[in-house]
Amino acid sequence: MKPVALNHGLSITYLFPRVACRVLVRLACRLAAIGLLLLTGLCANTVLAQNAPIALLVPDGMTASDPRVASWLDAAREEGFRLDLITDTQFMFMASAGGPPAYRGVILPDQVHSQASDALVNTVYTYANAGGSVMLVFDFGVLDGAGFYPVSGGSRFGPLAGVDYCLYAELGDRTTGLGPITGLESQLRRISVPPGKSMPYTVNDTEQALFLPVSTSNPGGLKGYDHSQELSLAFVPRTRTTKTAFPSKSIRFATAVQGPKVLSTTTLSATAVTADTLHGISGYVYGFLTYPSYVTRGSYAGDLIAASPYHGLIAGISAYGSAGGRVLFVNTPLTYLKGATDGMLMHGLLTVFAHDMLNQPRLAKQPNARGGLTLNWHLDSQDAMEPMRFLKANNVWKDGPFSIHMTAGPDVISFGDGLGFNLPQNPEAQQFLRDFVKQGHQVGSHGGWIHDYYGLNATEDNQFALTADGVHTFQDLLDLNRNAIQAVIGQDRVIEYSSPEGNNPKWALRWLEQRNTVGYYYGGDTGMGPTRDYREGVMTTPNMWAFPVMPFGIYATFEEFQDFGVPDADVLTWYKQLIDFNVKTRTSRMIYMHPPGAADSFNVLKGMLDYAKSAGRSFQWYTMAGLANFMASRNQVAWTERVTLGFRQFTASHPVSLASMAWQLPKAAYTRPVVISGGAVVEDGGGDWVVRAIGGKSLVFISLPL
Repeated sequence: MKPVALNHGLSITYLFPRVACRVLVRLACRLAAIGLLLLTGLCANTVLAQNAPIALLVPDGMTASDPRVASWLDAAREEGFRLDLITDTQFMFMASAGGPPAYRGVILPDQVHSQASDALVNTVYTYANAGGSVMLVFDFGVLDGAGFYPVSGGSRFGPLAGVDYCLYAELGDRTTGLGPITGLESQLRRISVPPGKSMPYTVNDTEQALFLPVSTSNPGGLKGYDHSQELSLAFVPRTRTTKTAFPSKSIRFATAVQGPKVLSTTTLSATAVTADTLHGISGYVYGFLTYPSYVTRGSYAGDLIAASPYHGLIAGISAYGSAGGRVLFVNTPLTYLKGATDGMLMHGLLTVFAHDMLNQPRLAKQPNARGGLTLNWHLDSQDAMEPMRFLKANNVWKDGPFSIHMTAGPDVISFGDGLGFNLPQNPEAQQFLRDFVKQGHQVGSHGGWIHDYYGLNATEDNQFALTADGVHTFQDLLDLNRNAIQAVIGQDRVIEYSSPEGNNPKWALRWLEQRNTVGYYYGGDTGMGPTRDYREGVMTTPNMWAFPVMPFGIYATFEEFQDFGVPDADVLTWYKQLIDFNVKTRTSRMIYMHPPGAADSFNVLKGMLDYAKSAGRSFQWYTMAGLANFMASRNQVAWTERVTLGFRQFTASHPVSLASMAWQLPKAAYTRPVVISGGAVVEDGGGDWVVRAIGGKSLVFISLPL
């Protein structure tokens, strides 16, 4: 007897030789479901424009291999949206053909298209007038076809954006400002700024503003500016007897000039009468982050998302034309930021454009579209042994699974201090690691053998330089640590990594990638889930996934919370909010902690673990390796959506298995899907329908347009 599960709520059991009869019944059931969809679908008069993916507009001759383009394609792939490239010539030809737009939305990116001819500008307006939606980003088209600013006024796209901006003829070197990005807390969450990645903000009207001088060869003023945040966090971790030595870090902007604010008339107040609090985007260690934006002028009538307290509009959505066109104006350089270790805003605003504005379907970011957290434990030194015993006695290690990383050498701060685990000679530490593996945790390497020394001294230039002992190189320290852990838990099991002090030289990442490491702790791209790292505009290690540290304001670990007076109640509230946020958005973030601080704040830790349990099946703990391997497999999924006889047909395939893959279809645009072939279940996911594959290499499902 063989049970066959049908995906529209029916099941059939058949016995040979009556197979043919039962198969016909099964087929009839599916045809009936399709017929119901078709009956409605043929009356819907659906046009192709409602089903085409979004497009990224690039100059003729530019290809997907250009890192500035690749960063957008990678962001769309990670967020689960289909994104086509379209060139200027193709776009203008499409618009000249008349009728509804072939693409529901077009992204006009920064950094790749600062020059635009009048013909292209007019085509963008024609497209929006015809009902197309536009995501207009920063310096797109601020120069004319000959490479000059307008002789008067601001950008030619001012009417489309809803405000005047890029006012070079008037402001000169004060055209591009630097300052915080602020918004109501709910609006920042809307663009995927998670709890902890922003802090309450108070506007200081007495401060002078910063500006980045611009020119025709530097239209955004970004040359010489360095927004990167991947550098070593460079603080000395707290021990049981000493407090954390916390640094003062800031973004480096060597070319910036100071001057009075020039924003004159605006209605961009983000302090409306509401229960919301005004927040500013912040970073671990850095505090409020500083972003470039053009100074804007004029009242904004659209849906305000974010603003600069010094320079005006940062992001908002407004209507354009009478045919339903809409514009998401983003007044900060998303392409540049993605390439400078801060991809959160590109990913978040792309999701607003594709999912919220255009109701585009997406391939879910998480296994089975289930949100969660990665908890990365750092075992730095022998000082963690007693707290590890305490956590074991209180069943913490029975939770998870977690990513647990050890610095295995005999020393911690300097050679010969004897403060380290000395794993090769420490049977108790060895047993802990073996037990962790048995309990389902992922054991990884925490850097270079001697925690503080490696973290504070490894640089981009000293891979093969001798260390202070005169015997080993800095690369040797990575090798010693990894080999010691492998000797305990087995070869090829050490596929996760965390860097002491957040120090990740590019040579170290390449070394790790060559040794099959799949996921690593990362100090850049904070606020994001697992992503592939871009530095200096280029993807560094395509086969590894970075797991950005998730901060609570400028702090992230229990030791920091304790040493700087963050109340336990606030920390627990943040953990709960982060869990709720990830469950709601079906995403994940990485938090980290050390056993000493966790033991000292055990009530907070237990409260967080209990709250995660209370979320039930909607929440999942993920290891770095588990999510990294899922993301690598997810990148092999091929899927399409096409219009067939009035309904939308989705076809997906994978070379091995579609198990754990899921699709989210906004209810605002789709009826409940019906699975035609392959194994999947359809679930009500709140604002989306969720189609979750349960195996097989191929899947077909359909839905009606609304």
